[in-house]
Amino acid sequence: MQPDPISVAPWNLESAAYPAMLVRFGVVRRASSPAISTFGTDLIGRRVLDLVAASDRPAAAGYLESRVIGPPARMSLRTCNGWWPVDVAWTPVDEDGPATVVTWRDVAREEQVQAWLSAVTDSSGDLIGITDTRGELLYMNDALLRLRGETSRSSLPDGRNAIDHAAPGQSEIVEHLLEQLSGTGRWRGQLMFQGVEGIVPVDAVIEHSEVGGRTVYSITGRDVSEELALRTGLIEAMEERARFVAHVAHEIKNPLSAVEGMAVALRDETDLTSAQREMLELMTAGAADIHRVVEDLAGFVSGVPTPEHIASDLVELAPLARTVVDTIEAAHGVSIRLSGSASCVGDELRIRQILRNLLTNAVRYGGSEIRVDLRSEDGRVLIEVSDDGDGVPSKSAGSIFESFSSAHNTVEGSMGVGLAVSRRLAIGMSGSLSYDRDSDRTRFIVDLAAM
Repeated sequence: MQPDPISVAPWNLESAAYPAMLVRFGVVRRASSPAISTFGTDLIGRRVLDLVAASDRPAAAGYLESRVIGPPARMSLRTCNGWWPVDVAWTPVDEDGPATVVTWRDVAREEQVQAWLSAVTDSSGDLIGITDTRGELLYMNDALLRLRGETSRSSLPDGRNAIDHAAPGQSEIVEHLLEQLSGTGRWRGQLMFQGVEGIVPVDAVIEHSEVGGRTVYSITGRDVSEELALRTGLIEAMEERARFVAHVAHEIKNPLSAVEGMAVALRDETDLTSAQREMLELMTAGAADIHRVVEDLAGFVSGVPTPEHIASDLVELAPLARTVVDTIEAAHGVSIRLSGSASCVGDELRIRQILRNLLTNAVRYGGSEIRVDLRSEDGRVLIEVSDDGDGVPSKSAGSIFESFSSAHNTVEGSMGVGLAVSRRLAIGMSGSLSYDRDSDRTRFIVDLAAM
């Protein structure tokens, strides 16, 4: 059914601020000032088809003959300044007989903006697409084209649907998201898409927009397949390292148990000199400490939290520190100054382990002047291990308590877990372990509860 022609009077073509012309029998009879400026002063009396590109003339003739109000049609018009791409509207009117009012909108700038948009989005590695409410793709950038195995976007839209290209089991999810977005406006999460080379995980953002009275959805995504593969590789490497450490710990504990047992048996002999008994005491304490370290290391790399069985006993720190200092001095041939005394609440074996780790670090990486100071301060007990070495490089100071981190990674034999384990043990005793650089000295301070 054709619409009734409307009166041309309301159009006021001569005074219209937009380009428009009245056409009867294919000839321009009247025109607005913008139209005359576009085509020249000889516009009146010209055949309208002469103003249209040859490829568009059949369609233009059809609109003139049909007398039907149709949607704007994209055509090229020959203007005073060359060919212009325009959207042309054809409206049948009645002015002393059948006629058609032709109006148009210059889309050259629009196409230029579209070209700019394509250039910007194509330079991005992100996946960018625009769909209508049914999921049909209206636009894809180069990255999305490559993912889908497409070679050109020139034929869009052509029924290609974003929903259909979701990975198996994901189509209903994407369809549901598009339905819900009209209310929420934005969604962010991970989706799986079927790419030309297989299923691709994508971190995506889908947003609802109104453009020119039309609802569209913009989809911006990032292919995270390489990232996930790298993450999987790192997890597998960490698991392999944990298995290796657990195996090494098991292999160490068996002979260590024998050494510890024989040292205890020898210590219990009655015909020992005082020097021999002192050496066996050091050997027994050292073996017990190593046994505990091995267990902590195996638990640490396997993700086991700080051991639950940490004693809360009264610990006299001076004799404990003296035992550790004597052991380190004998093993490394160094001199360590010990001063002060204090009593704290904690686990004697754990405190000894922390102190041994700190002194070993000082011997390996610090200066020649090593000190251990014990003191009470503001209701707390502090164990300070310091040396006159260069200290921890500033770039590494923030990570020295992380597992498998070593600020001095050029030293062989360092696994980078001693400080991490020591801090966890201190925290397990309701205390702390901190690092400080003061007055050209490197200081590690253990803070524990006083009695």
